[in-house]
Amino acid sequence: MNSTTTLFQKISLFSAKASFAISVLCGIALYLKYDELGYRSPLMASLLGSIFFFLFVGVLLTIVGKSNIPSFKLDPDE
Repeated sequence: MNSTTTLFQKISLFSAKASFAISVLCGIALYLKYDELGYRSPLMASLLGSIFFFLFVGVLLTIVGKSNIPSFKLDPDE
């Protein structure tokens, strides 16, 4: 069986990298706004939630992008 990646897997890997980057940006924003707003601000809670969301979306998309998905073609020669 060939281990070729499909277009969907390439898009998934690109989206995973973008998701990790957004997670890091949210972490930087959280660090910069912490002294100004404190830990009880709704903005801080939403930034923490965004970090969690984008981090695990990145993990999931990385797994999808790197998995070995078999070909479902009916032709036995391929």
